[in-house]
Amino acid sequence: MNTITIILSTARDNNFTSRIADIVRAHVAGKGFDVQFVDIKDFLFGKTMTLADNPKEVALWAEIVAKSDGVIFVAPEYNHTYPGELKILLDSLTQEYAGKPAGIVSVSAGDYAGVRMVDALKILLHTLGFRLANRSVNVGNVQTDINEGRITKHLNTVLEEMKDLQK
Repeated sequence: MNTITIILSTARDNNFTSRIADIVRAHVAGKGFDVQFVDIKDFLFGKTMTLADNPKEVALWAEIVAKSDGVIFVAPEYNHTYPGELKILLDSLTQEYAGKPAGIVSVSAGDYAGVRMVDALKILLHTLGFRLANRSVNVGNVQTDINEGRITKHLNTVLEEMKDLQK
């Protein structure tokens, strides 16, 4: 696995998720991977569309996915699930995701660290054909306690699982 795409999965202004995404991006790059960073703000389609329906709009996303050996979603938990803009982006493609290893980094202001979002997102990613790491990185109390050492420790485990999924 050479190229990992990291997706900042919220378009909300002044979010804490971007801080965690920066930590993830730096750590993954430091491990020797080529990193493609995607800010979902660059893919706000506004409605569900597919590559067949709107090739011009979706083509860049399809190209990024094609170049990816794996994907890490850095996503906040909003109302026990993932952001709607992430769902719209993911629904724009189908077979392009088949067999790609994926990992999840959840971000939450609460003690549960986004674990409900992880459960919901895993269902969607599995349905789309991603091969999922069993473990996730769960960052809670993000407004007051960002423990970079803990994040990178758990991220190493997710990266190892993603490597194994590619075999």
